[in-house]
Amino acid sequence: MKNLSKWILIAGIAVAGAVPVGAQRPSQAETGLVGVNMYDGAFKLLRLFGPPDDILPMGASSATGPAVGGGGGGGGGGNAGGPPPGGGGGGGGAPGPQRARKSDAGGGGFFGPDGGDTPEHILSGGSFTKQEGTGSNPKTGSSDGEVRQTPITARPFFIRWIYKRGGAKYAFLLDRFERVIQIEAIGLENKKVKTRKGMGFGNTYVDLLKTYGTPDSYEIGGNQIIMRYLLKNKVVFRLNRLGVDKPHVVTGIIVAAGKY
Repeated sequence: MKNLSKWILIAGIAVAGAVPVGAQRPSQAETGLVGVNMYDGAFKLLRLFGPPDDILPMGASSATGPAVGGGGGGGGGGNAGGPPPGGGGGGGGAPGPQRARKSDAGGGGFFGPDGGDTPEHILSGGSFTKQEGTGSNPKTGSSDGEVRQTPITARPFFIRWIYKRGGAKYAFLLDRFERVIQIEAIGLENKKVKTRKGMGFGNTYVDLLKTYGTPDSYEIGGNQIIMRYLLKNKVVFRLNRLGVDKPHVVTGIIVAAGKY
């Protein structure tokens, strides 16, 4: 699952200044996905989806980094105000069409780092363990291959629950209070994955522009495009070209609560 950390984003969104009540407009922010809303509790996930297929712990450093992409630095990144430049530099981990198809069908994705202990230990805040080889015996000078376990008592800042449902993969990032603060989905086809504005898997770059307008920022690497709509909409889309002469289509969506 080493490639599961390819596309992680926790949206750090600055809170705007106070606006008089009479001047407030309805929020355009995405507040949920696949039937789950921001700040819903873990028990709602259990009610809707049952026990997760996997649980991964995340520390503060891996949960708050703004980086997005497949490694190697996408050469096509830019800001709002114009169309993305053509081509895009070599993002080292950006998948080609066949790799994207395999990944989005459940063989990889953006769901965070490997590691951790059993779900029971993670959820209860129990100690994690890691294995370390002792190397050479200090008395005999020989390598005995002994393995010891070193306790790690720090509780993770965030926990990611991962589900495989309907040909797609969902991930829910929970804070220390077991509230959902980020929802992630990757796949090729799943009609349940729709934003409040109706965008889902298979929608094109043009569809997103017509629905959300110009993105706050974007990145291009290989055949992959990341479009961020965070300031107003709190959503990020990943698009891939799944075949020769095919348009880029949505294969990943993230909805984030913002700063925590």
